[in-house]
Amino acid sequence: MTRTENKILTDKKNNQSFMKFVASLFILILVGSNIILSQESGIISAAKVQMEEGKYSEAIDLLNNYISAEPRRAEGYALRAECYDNTGQYYKAVLDWEKATKLDPTNQVLQSNLAKSKAILNNNLQEKIKGHERELAIDPSASGNYLAIGKAYKQMEDYPKAEKYYDKYLSKVPETSPDEILRYAEILAKNNHIRKGEKILKEYADKYPDDWRLQSRYGYFLMWNGKYRSAKKRFSNALQMKPYFKEAQDGWDVVSRKAYVTQSNPIPRVREYPIDRDYRLLKK
Repeated sequence: MTRTENKILTDKKNNQSFMKFVASLFILILVGSNIILSQESGIISAAKVQMEEGKYSEAIDLLNNYISAEPRRAEGYALRAECYDNTGQYYKAVLDWEKATKLDPTNQVLQSNLAKSKAILNNNLQEKIKGHERELAIDPSASGNYLAIGKAYKQMEDYPKAEKYYDKYLSKVPETSPDEILRYAEILAKNNHIRKGEKILKEYADKYPDDWRLQSRYGYFLMWNGKYRSAKKRFSNALQMKPYFKEAQDGWDVVSRKAYVTQSNPIPRVREYPIDRDYRLLKK
């Protein structure tokens, strides 16, 4: 047998081996996909059984896992919303019904359930507001009532009134928690009061330099006011504390694309934890 014939025979064997490998890999992927689909279907079935037995907390735990695996499927959000409705957690129910309707916008049942939950939520919040207003009539200095009313209006998506009561609350207290400032910043963004938000976020971002959420949110307000260099620094601070924090990563990407922002300071090098590295490689 000549050298050429040997080479042809070797190449043929290699091709056959490669095709067998590809076929085996395809079968493994297909089997794996079927197993995953079967597992996810099993989670939905198990959650429905728990719901039928009135064990809504257990069902929510199962649905949390399902939604993590299938965030683009409306069924998980709809079932979890039903659980929240049955446990009186109407605000969470509304959020999940809204997610479900966005994923399945032509589904009239989802639209109807969203409207029902919103109506119950708004009625409950109105009663709550009236109660706190009665307390304020007795003691106008009770700051907690202003905060409670502001939160209620925020949940009702009445952002101008929410801002009004948050302002009153903040005028009554020397300072508040980072969580409340983040909620307040969301309200200010909805009302397009960006300069006002930048000022108060600077105060709290400097006061709590280890809170990556404040650093990132402050970065957005700086960016919206055209202060890209300062925004980039705040996003960098957030990423150094919380690697792969998506909100900060997205902000960093935006400010980095601005034409006159220098590229001499690349994205900060952050330590990649082994579990994050493994997940990234697995996903890739």
